[in-house]
Amino acid sequence: MNIFSLFHVQPYALLERWKELRAHRVIAFVHYAVFVFFFLSIAVTLWRWQILPPGVPIWYSRPWGEDQLAHPLWLFLLPAGALLWHGINIIVSALILHEYPVFARVLFLSSLLVSILSFVTLIQILLLVSL
Repeated sequence: MNIFSLFHVQPYALLERWKELRAHRVIAFVHYAVFVFFFLSIAVTLWRWQILPPGVPIWYSRPWGEDQLAHPLWLFLLPAGALLWHGINIIVSALILHEYPVFARVLFLSSLLVSILSFVTLIQILLLVSL
């Protein structure tokens, strides 16, 4: 099954729609900001890597104690998840750009929100365990 046939868009047309999206000032800013937050998250994690304990609190939905702790490599899940979310939003926005242009912009703003929240959460975890 070809997923592009569901949306009546060929893969090469997605690239053209992406170029249309990038022409919009807000979308270009959000795209740039998402990557800035991604690289800042990676840089801050690597900067504090040597002083991280063997277990860092990642799983806040679990009961307090050992269940919340994970290996420090799991810290990379936050920026990777934000980048994955942004990638999915790029594809969906390119598919719906002509039918729902405002919704495409809202998807990009949600990418920015997810990136900011991911970065803030990562900083809070790093400050909690390394100070």
